[in-house]
Amino acid sequence: GANEIMPYRVYVPKSYSASKPTALVIALHGLGASEDSFFDSYAQLPPKLAEQHGFLMAAPLGFRRDGFYGSPLVAGNDVVLRKRTEYSEKDVLEVLRLMKAAYNVDESRIYLMGHSMGAIGTWAMGSKYSTTWAALVAFSGVGAPALADNMKSLPHFIVHGDADNTVNVSGSRNMVAALKKLNANVTYIEVPGGSHTDVVVPNLPQAFDFMAAQRKPGAVATKQ
Repeated sequence: GANEIMPYRVYVPKSYSASKPTALVIALHGLGASEDSFFDSYAQLPPKLAEQHGFLMAAPLGFRRDGFYGSPLVAGNDVVLRKRTEYSEKDVLEVLRLMKAAYNVDESRIYLMGHSMGAIGTWAMGSKYSTTWAALVAFSGVGAPALADNMKSLPHFIVHGDADNTVNVSGSRNMVAALKKLNANVTYIEVPGGSHTDVVVPNLPQAFDFMAAQRKPGAVATKQ
């Protein structure tokens, strides 16, 4: 719809074989970052963990560095902002489509992960396309607790620092409370003294372990 060519970045594990369905992580970057964020930042740990677990990983730009991945929390009634978030959401879905076309993606193990704006997008797209994902991972984010019911069947791994001056820790606390009220599978790590960014790297290994343990019930692993 935007009539543009937009970049995305992909990691393919050495163990990948086209004959074997492979798990996929879609990684959503934070505000002002890009598709390179989960590859070049965070101590370059995400691709190493993807390799360790044998995961494919794809990081979309999301149309713009400030696209917000379709989140209803940002645009409001602003027509321009709504169009930007709409294209951002579509870009993530297009990257997912392209990954499925290019690789043998295990439909039962597609995970959505994000930090900051990416975590906001994770909850926005997690609630809207809940049947797509096997698990959600949100670092330092905020969501709409009213949408928790749409995601109650999804396992959540959530991390936030209680000294976050960018996105207040209440953003995650409120989502965790709403999800737990619905008996959702939630792992929540609140880091004492943790800032907006320094909570990510120490908890990435556990986040990938968490994703590796999740499989979407009833999904068919092989391509249709």
